[in-house]
Amino acid sequence: MKIVKNKKGTSLLEMIVAISLFSIVLLTTLTVFQSAIEGQARTIATQSTQESLRYVLEMMSKEVRMAKGSLTGGSCITTPRFKVYNTNESLTQNEGTELYFENKDSQCVTYRLLNGQIVVNRRDAITNITYPVTLNNITVNNLRFLIDDNVVNVSGDIQPKVTIRLSAEMEIGKEINKRPITVETTISSRHYR
Repeated sequence: MKIVKNKKGTSLLEMIVAISLFSIVLLTTLTVFQSAIEGQARTIATQSTQESLRYVLEMMSKEVRMAKGSLTGGSCITTPRFKVYNTNESLTQNEGTELYFENKDSQCVTYRLLNGQIVVNRRDAITNITYPVTLNNITVNNLRFLIDDNVVNVSGDIQPKVTIRLSAEMEIGKEINKRPITVETTISSRHYR
């Protein structure tokens, strides 16, 4: 049996080139993977924010839709049915940052923005309770109410509309994952004047 001794090996230059190519491929793969993970985190944050805001708007819409008219003789000062105020408590004609109305349970209801959260105050002769309607990890940057009290239906009755516009973002995660979202909905009241 003949033993062949191969004295040929890899040179230092060949090793450096191989390690460099391996490093480039590994770095490229990790960069793509990191981008995919960050994209997924942004998508999840955006989806969670939208879901939370959708819930808040639906809750507010349900209550606004069933608001009582000004002829009900309730305890709230709501003539016309909906009032809006700016944060400096000055009454405006049709746009503001706080919405006041009387709900179907004869409670005086106020929706407003307080410390980055939408809060609701419900009061009647017995109770006066205020609580947030948005989650703690959602920061609401802007809340506006627009009232259109000149919508007339087929029978000639006035049917007021309230438009709610808000901007918010989720506070969990990296700064890059925060995406401000603006949503708007318009609600028409079921009660006519």
